[in-house]
Amino acid sequence: MAAQAEWLGWARAWLRARGSAWEEDGGDADTIFRIDDGVPGRWHDYLQVHVRTGQVTFISIFEEHVPPEARAPVAEYVLRASYGMNSGTFDMDVDDGEVRFRSGVGLGEAHLEEHQFGAVLDELARTNEAMTSGYLPGLVSVIGGQPPVTAVRAAEG
Repeated sequence: MAAQAEWLGWARAWLRARGSAWEEDGGDADTIFRIDDGVPGRWHDYLQVHVRTGQVTFISIFEEHVPPEARAPVAEYVLRASYGMNSGTFDMDVDDGEVRFRSGVGLGEAHLEEHQFGAVLDELARTNEAMTSGYLPGLVSVIGGQPPVTAVRAAEG
């Protein structure tokens, strides 16, 4: 667990290197970083580092909650979008309409160097950026009434 104990410091260094501002919530072993890249957008990013379990997760949360009347079609959209994805998945909280994309990796007790840990974070961030930007137009169109199957075809076109 010696290397894992350094993960939080390495995550902070990675955020500094990206020029990101952030807030932390958590303790010594499990921390959530709320990231502010200064770029206005429709997604809010979070990095979760779970030292005890060896899990690192990058989460992007859509800034708007889906209205109740659009939740069933949006649920279909996120299921269709997520089907077949190799890295990451979309989720929706059916109770409050929160939509998110998350990608993560279980590192277990891997003994990584700081640059390797940073490369893992880079890949998770790239995955989230690609998926959230690629599927955003379809998500917005489904909220607006477009059929989910049509929106997914357009996103994957």
